[in-house]
Amino acid sequence: MRHNYVSQPRVQVPGVGGEDAWGQAVTTHDQPDAPLPGVPRICMYIDAGTYLQGSAGLMQVNTPTIAVAFDDPLQVGDQVTSVIDPATDREFLKSPAIVEMFSDVASAGPMLYRIAALRYAEVE
Repeated sequence: MRHNYVSQPRVQVPGVGGEDAWGQAVTTHDQPDAPLPGVPRICMYIDAGTYLQGSAGLMQVNTPTIAVAFDDPLQVGDQVTSVIDPATDREFLKSPAIVEMFSDVASAGPMLYRIAALRYAEVE
């Protein structure tokens, strides 16, 4: 793995109830005292693409992903704020992205890494 990433964990907003109108926990990424805020960790950035057949024809859909070590603390819902190649200082993410899901890789033996699919966050 040769890239570095920085993330902010998703934490529940303290307070009465802490739920929205649909009963979901109200969360935020803006907690400066959250574990590992802004600490760079290693990953491998992968810009994976898939082809889909739509009404207008064949479309390519790119899904940014990062591969992280099996014991990396990154979780679904965390916000990845940057992915950088330290050798060239190239930045792969132009805006923050949310970890949407993980694909654990262990086809024939112990799990060595996890692949996190990212989704670009909406700016409010």
